[in-house]
Amino acid sequence: MRTLALSRFALSVCVAALLAGCSAAQPPIGAPGAMRLTAGTLPMDRARASKYRVLFRFGESRVGHDGWYPTDPLLYMNGTFYGTTSAGGFSLKCRFCGYGVIFGLSPSGTYKRLHQFTGGDGAYPAGGVIDVRGTLYGTTYSGGKYGYGTVFSVTPSGEYRVLYNFNFSDSSTGSAGPLGNLIDVNGKLYGTAISAGTCDCGEVYSITTQGKFHPLHVFSGPDGSSPAAGLLNVNGTLYGTTMSGGAYKRGTVFRITTKGAENVLFSFDGADGGGPSAPLIAVDGRLYGTTQYGGSASWGTVFSVTTDGKKERVLHSFSYENDGARPQAGLIDVNGTLYGTTAFGGIYNKYVCKGTCGTIFSVTTSGEEHVVYDFAETYENDGATPAANLIEVKGKLYGTTEFGGYSPNCGSYPCYDGTVFEFTLV
Repeated sequence: MRTLALSRFALSVCVAALLAGCSAAQPPIGAPGAMRLTAGTLPMDRARASKYRVLFRFGESRVGHDGWYPTDPLLYMNGTFYGTTSAGGFSLKCRFCGYGVIFGLSPSGTYKRLHQFTGGDGAYPAGGVIDVRGTLYGTTYSGGKYGYGTVFSVTPSGEYRVLYNFNFSDSSTGSAGPLGNLIDVNGKLYGTAISAGTCDCGEVYSITTQGKFHPLHVFSGPDGSSPAAGLLNVNGTLYGTTMSGGAYKRGTVFRITTKGAENVLFSFDGADGGGPSAPLIAVDGRLYGTTQYGGSASWGTVFSVTTDGKKERVLHSFSYENDGARPQAGLIDVNGTLYGTTAFGGIYNKYVCKGTCGTIFSVTTSGEEHVVYDFAETYENDGATPAANLIEVKGKLYGTTEFGGYSPNCGSYPCYDGTVFEFTLV
């Protein structure tokens, strides 16, 4: 089985070498730089004003560790944000221990840990959690009975249960490494695993809320390889992406029925993008998404494609410093305008976080793109490297940053372990 890094940051570094495999080591976290720009040097539409607010900095809690490196989207349910951290959660005495946590967070920033992963019950949650009739469901990339990941459920009060343990011991029938979010289609859950089959190309699977697992489709390479994103349900047909494989080995957009009939809609060739790792959205009959690589400057794209795959269009190619780079998250539609994040680049990248700053951007369906926020003016205050999809609640965007967010409370030295943030649309 291919070994992928735990963080989305490291995942992005590995995409270009997928066929060769990746190291599972976490990237080092450097101290924030000393040089800073002033708000007066920014274009007017990128002025910081009071639009951005950090709700929570990981490492704040002194009552057990609250996790580190949130890389997956939040869920808003009944007045509370629910999410996961990709690691941490063990104890203050061992800051870099722990397999991740599930947490709840109030809009005012009150944190509650619902579950701390121990390894045997799953390790390194990936994809966030979804709500199915008041119970949360999600996946872990690793851990569980066989060490290859789990599907789990947890109640808002913290009652946790493993529904399924992935097992890759038999490569012809097993699978491992769920990375994307689950979706609910008529009470049944659907997801992707990044490793499965004799070519280690991944699969699409379904699972009931009682834990009955069924592999729908195992990828073979020409039809895609390494699905890292969750699926999209459009009128009963599921759509998704693979990071590699396809006609040019740079990733695909595919569709699959709930019975398992799969076909490739589009193969990326590099000029139009490559390495898509985020879920798609549907707007007015077209699919929209992002790629981490490719485009005119090789720093990723925003693209659209029809549901039959016949008309693909690059809406925007990222250029790194001016508008960000390597979008690891997908898009959301807010009143006809699409919003997303880039994990790298932005106007502060040379001065503070040496590349891994990131941006929030907007783009119209006709391709007009604007950066609305640049992360890491000070690194310790607003965080850096947003890797998860944004969500919209009452006219405000909410998300997480994988790194940054200064907290002095996590031991003998300060943490920069990520944030939960709020951004007000104007």
